[in-house]
Amino acid sequence: MSVSYKREKICEGAEYTEIIDKRFKTNYIYIHLLEPMDRKNASANAVIPDLLHDSNEKYPTITALSRKLASLYHASISCGVSKLGDFQVVSLMSGSIADKYTIDGDNISGEVVDILLDCLTKPHLENGIFAENDFRLKKQELLDDIDAEINDKRKFAVGKAKENIYKGEPAGIPVNGYREDAEKLTCADVYKRYTELLKNARIEVVFSGYGIGDEDKNKIFDRIRALERNAPAEYKTVPSAKKSDMVYVTDRMDVNQSKMVMAYKTDCTSKQTMKMLSFVFGGTPFSMLFENVREKLSLCYYCPSGYNSKKQVLLIDCGIEHQNINPAREEIYNQLELLKKGEFTEELLSNSKLLAKSSLKAVYDSPGSIANWYLDQCMEDNIVTPEEEAQLIDAVTKEDIVAAANSLVPDTVYVLTGKENPANE
Repeated sequence: MSVSYKREKICEGAEYTEIIDKRFKTNYIYIHLLEPMDRKNASANAVIPDLLHDSNEKYPTITALSRKLASLYHASISCGVSKLGDFQVVSLMSGSIADKYTIDGDNISGEVVDILLDCLTKPHLENGIFAENDFRLKKQELLDDIDAEINDKRKFAVGKAKENIYKGEPAGIPVNGYREDAEKLTCADVYKRYTELLKNARIEVVFSGYGIGDEDKNKIFDRIRALERNAPAEYKTVPSAKKSDMVYVTDRMDVNQSKMVMAYKTDCTSKQTMKMLSFVFGGTPFSMLFENVREKLSLCYYCPSGYNSKKQVLLIDCGIEHQNINPAREEIYNQLELLKKGEFTEELLSNSKLLAKSSLKAVYDSPGSIANWYLDQCMEDNIVTPEEEAQLIDAVTKEDIVAAANSLVPDTVYVLTGKENPANE
């Protein structure tokens, strides 16, 4: 596959990653600002990208900016906030057609780059801070998003479980922060936080698509180098500390279906081994948990496992009837004991590897998925391509998985169940 990859240092605390794939007719530029998750900053950081992405100094309203982007072959500016290990990631992104595919070869890429950089560094201000009306709207949207988290009970349960799994760690803080903190935000506070973010955050710029010209690339480098910057510390996520005893947490709510989240921690440093362990255990439609807990015993509606390599945590996420909480938990324990004894077939491991390698090939399906791959890789000691990752997965043995399974330490069981459920008291 003719994909070229290059990584360069822009300045202290800022890196540039370039992925060129001529199959695509579009170009995407991602500017990610990474800071350690911190409760006092989480909600302010979460509202900042929404204040930046739909206006700037030159185009001070969403209407003005939208009209301009429409004239550039419907280019787009979007934003997001996410978590990566112990870090909160504030992102601005541009998407546009490559100049080669415009009518008469119109050069639009430079204008798109200018708009993106202006949104980041020259936002629309009133009286030296964000416009108050814009701020109030975006703050309410953030509050609505926080309130809406309870509507997706599965996502809500996983989030509450993580607060307990990562208690006292940055990773335990919700990506949007807490409602009581968001309510206290003021426009002046958020603008101050924005200036601190530009100064202190680790900056990762990722280009993914057909190609970028030297002039546009240099423009990105020059604008970032012109920022007043403090060199950020090395950004490494610390594996989650093991608990001396497993923690059981039960929350009660008016729910029709109970949710159970189980977490295990490990000191296994091979993320490929742990990834295959998760696939064999519960990460596929032919895994041990799927075949036994769901299909044979009908103890749950779903019970997949997933592995957070940065925190070294294995998570099992279940949807179950109230009366099946204890039986399902006991059967998951039983399946884990079988895994520790190596009581799974080479065929299961082989099929799991095939599925894992197939998902790695899908990384190249879009510029966005390629960009996400390399953003995730930027926090690793060694950056690997999807092809190299596939080779490492191929090398994982049954013995490796058994050894890793025996390193798992029980950490947390979180249950969200009905208000009245005496069978599981």
